Amino acid sequence: MKLNNNIILPALVIFLIFISSCTNQVDILLSECNGLQDTLDKNYCYADIAAERKDASICNKLEDKNICYSSVAIRNQDEIICEKIQNQSERNICFSSIASLKSDLLICDKIQEQNDKDGCYEVIAENKQDSEICDKIHYQSNREECYYYIAGGLRDVKLCDKIQNKSLIEDCYNFVYSFVAEEKDDISICNKITDWSKGTCYGNIAFIRQNSSFCRVKDQSVQAGCYIVLAGRTNDLSFCDKIENESLIGECYGHLSLYFSSKGAGYDISFCEELKSTISKDSCYLFIAEAQPDVKVCENIINPNLKEECYINVKGIINSNPQ
Repeated sequence: MKLNNNIILPALVIFLIFISSCTNQVDILLSECNGLQDTLDKNYCYADIAAERKDASICNKLEDKNICYSSVAIRNQDEIICEKIQNQSERNICFSSIASLKSDLLICDKIQEQNDKDGCYEVIAENKQDSEICDKIHYQSNREECYYYIAGGLRDVKLCDKIQNKSLIEDCYNFVYSFVAEEKDDISICNKITDWSKGTCYGNIAFIRQNSSFCRVKDQSVQAGCYIVLAGRTNDLSFCDKIENESLIGECYGHLSLYFSSKGAGYDISFCEELKSTISKDSCYLFIAEAQPDVKVCENIINPNLKEECYINVKGIINSNPQ
């Protein structure tokens, strides 16, 4: 069959013009990146273009290609491009990201650092809600954390029994019971909970039933937790006033000031000022000071011992979490 040059040649010309136009567009975009003074900004600029074009060859124009290769690899979901990354930590993140997107354990196996590999397995285990994947995790603490989250997702307390850490296994039971109680609308399951979340569990059931009488329990911490949940879920701050313990009333106001604040950001100490009891006010200020954390809020506390405790606690929180 003889090809018609009258058709082929014009088509070829159009194709070459199209390719040239695309190349010119990329060159124009890259020239804008080259105008950036900061090297990191320039690298991210190239990475955005390369990822958008799904073209790793653009990265070759950079001295530090790692960010660019990672962006293209993740956009293409192509772990082979990750192998071009020189920095091991960034390469591991690249593999982990693509493994998560593909739910592919074999990609996790490419990760050299064991802790990162464990994290990769855990993410896929949670995505698939498959506890057997947790078994592949090397470090016990990482493996047990995996069981914890899968147990919560599947509402399966039996998975908690795979955990050896006594504190975490108790948290696991409480975590699962909280979900199951709310889903089954069964307050008796809340009574199996042994930590602060029992009050939250009571509050969720009270909200579902639209019956605040469920919060009228002898245990004051459970009572407070219950009313805090009701106040938050109903946008009704008056539930805090039903708490019998004055200190816990203050905590309730402090906790909910974040949600009811008209300022739109952060906790609002003006909520504490509405309280009549000094004990409640001081407790409210303490809660907000620690939650922010902000030592200036401690200055509002009247009780000298509690004020000193506030300064110590807040400084400790700030020092343990440096910016």
